[in-house]
Amino acid sequence: GAEAEGANAAGAEAAEEEASVAVVGGTVADLVASPAPGTRLQPGTSVGGRLDVSPGGVGRNVAEGLARLGAAPLFLSALGDDAFALRLAAGCGGLDMSRVRSVRGGRTAVYAATHSGEGDMVMAVADMALHAHIDTGYLLSHAAGLRRAKLCVVDANLSPDALRCLASLSGGPPLWLEPVSVDKAAAACAALAAAAPPGARPLERVAFVSPNEAEVLAMADALRAAGGGPGGGTRRGGGEGEGGGEGEGEGDAEGKGSAPEAMACDKDQALWARLVMPRRFCRDFSSERPMRV
Repeated sequence: GAEAEGANAAGAEAAEEEASVAVVGGTVADLVASPAPGTRLQPGTSVGGRLDVSPGGVGRNVAEGLARLGAAPLFLSALGDDAFALRLAAGCGGLDMSRVRSVRGGRTAVYAATHSGEGDMVMAVADMALHAHIDTGYLLSHAAGLRRAKLCVVDANLSPDALRCLASLSGGPPLWLEPVSVDKAAAACAALAAAAPPGARPLERVAFVSPNEAEVLAMADALRAAGGGPGGGTRRGGGEGEGGGEGEGEGDAEGKGSAPEAMACDKDQALWARLVMPRRFCRDFSSERPMRV
């Protein structure tokens, strides 16, 4: 076929049986160009400096962190068949890459940034087209391993179809959504809301999220636009101020209970973010403490 899975089937199946956490997301080569100390960038010409290449990608970073902690996650991602793929496969800190999809003729995802002499990003280009190969067929080929996992971390680099596949997988684990960026956070929420069963919470299968302030506001706006927010449809459970009737201390429309009072945003957005966000915990972006939502 046009693509090779690049894994020893027997070894991959044995590893999947042991994985208690799955991670599905991007594997990216991070390139950062920086001018030499004391040198200023000059439009239209080159300057001396250095180019650093390192493994990246939100999903890959999470999976490597888990591997370094001894968790041995089931990691599902995609690589091209270029030099970047070889470098990433060889330098992932003990992470098992055997189930990562190898796309023949594909370009490995690359994030290329140029920094100023002060270390600030001046511009960046992200070539993430390969993530389209983390598709439903590939995910369903690992359905058994996904079902055995107790938690699946997904990053918002995935396509809407891939996100919906994971959210609707029968017998699949709860999801931890890492929003990645403002635009991708909004797109992920819209996709997951579309996959929710009728009458269910828009993020029914999502147990955890880890957004920053800008991302959580974008997520709330996307969910309202999808038809579940104030003035835009219905939600499960009680009225607008009842938080869907699930979980402890979800408060009322006046912000009682555990509403994130430090949330620096419009009250309506804060309330709606609280109502639609997963019913366990997400990061309190103002204090970095866990927050019940």
